Amino acid sequence: MKILVAKFTLVYNGAEYPTGSIVDVPDEVAADLLASAPKEFVQVSVDEAGQSDIAASADNPQEGLPPVDAAKLRKNERF
Repeated sequence: MKILVAKFTLVYNGAEYPTGSIVDVPDEVAADLLASAPKEFVQVSVDEAGQSDIAASADNPQEGLPPVDAAKLRKNERF
């Protein structure tokens, strides 16, 4: 099962996986991690094309503030 390390760092089999890493671990290990620390790990499902939910959501624009052009926001500076 693949899980996303949402917070902190996961150390598994001598390797360190930082925040944002997707790790493929046995189902039993993943179930234990998800049950013991649900805020730190998220289950990632993979579709038939091999694309994860995380990657699919990255293709869609997120709601939020629009991009800002800093040059337009600067006031005329006079010395």
